[in-house]
Amino acid sequence: MTTERDIRNQIAYSREEGRKEGREEERRLIMENLKKKGFSDEEVASILDP
Repeated sequence: MTTERDIRNQIAYSREEGRKEGREEERRLIMENLKKKGFSDEEVASILDP
């Protein structure tokens, strides 16, 4: 029983970490695209962190 719970927790943790990495990657891509369009660092920061 303990092993089953451990495995479920490992899977849940892995999924959450994957989502976190995906959000970070998405944010990085958005930042790159905004910079390519000519937005300054301050503008990009204000858009992503309102």
